[in-house]
Amino acid sequence: FGIKAAVFLRIPDILSDSLEKSMSLEEIAARLQGTNIQLAPLRRLLDYLVVKKVLLKIQSLEVPGEFKYGSTELCEMLTESKFARLLMLQDEVVTSGWHHIHEFILHGGEVPFQRAQGMFIWEYMEKNPEFLGLFSQGMVAISNVTMDSVLQTYHGFDEIRGVLVDAGGGFGADIGRVMEKYPHIAGVNYELPHVAHAAPAIPGVRHVRGDMMENIPPADAILLKTILHDFDDDEVILVLQNCYKALPHGGKLIIVDIDMDPAERGPFESLKFAFDLVLLALTKGGKERTSVQFIELLTQAQFS
Repeated sequence: FGIKAAVFLRIPDILSDSLEKSMSLEEIAARLQGTNIQLAPLRRLLDYLVVKKVLLKIQSLEVPGEFKYGSTELCEMLTESKFARLLMLQDEVVTSGWHHIHEFILHGGEVPFQRAQGMFIWEYMEKNPEFLGLFSQGMVAISNVTMDSVLQTYHGFDEIRGVLVDAGGGFGADIGRVMEKYPHIAGVNYELPHVAHAAPAIPGVRHVRGDMMENIPPADAILLKTILHDFDDDEVILVLQNCYKALPHGGKLIIVDIDMDPAERGPFESLKFAFDLVLLALTKGGKERTSVQFIELLTQAQFS
């Protein structure tokens, strides 16, 4: 809740916009949009963010004994243009399942979200278009960050000649980013009917309705970006088998997902486990996996 409060106050954006990426308590307070800014509570919030490694506490060079609060890499990821929208999804629908995690651990049965809402999250989104829009906006926020990294470090898209299908691509933001950089590709966003119907028009992208659990359109390459973690192992194998059937000999399957390998450590390690817990609460068998687990599932689906 402390991080959520910081996002609502736009503290990450305030620090990011400053020249030195650091400001005093009073300087931050002066940038807040309020009628009666409370300095003491603000200081307590900032100190909490320091403990959580969102901020740095820096000795002021100008005033002995005074401190400034500095931005970190994690703080930059919480700016409005990046992860902030995802944190805004902490509304009562999304968080309702979190209150039932202990029951699921003790007794099994219905997954936490299902216990809270009486249906799976995918059914809830189909019946509640407003929630689908809100949830999709949050996913776009995180997708923008990960796609920045994908497009900077992965150059395999340049080799694709023909059709690239983004299976489970939501509103098509990811395939749209690919098309901007690689316009020679024919882009297809493949999604469930109610999602594809709500998706906006994107230059170079064709929205196709369907269910990846049943089939995937023929393609020269298939992108599975942060989608397999929504499913249990049997469902993942089914999706991968459908990918195998849809690809020609020499076709390309591109998987973008979190690697839970304990050796893969970084500044966002805690976020990996946070996302895994969210999947526990929201999905039936969904989870983050290690690269070794992905290889095992790919092997079972005939990929070598």
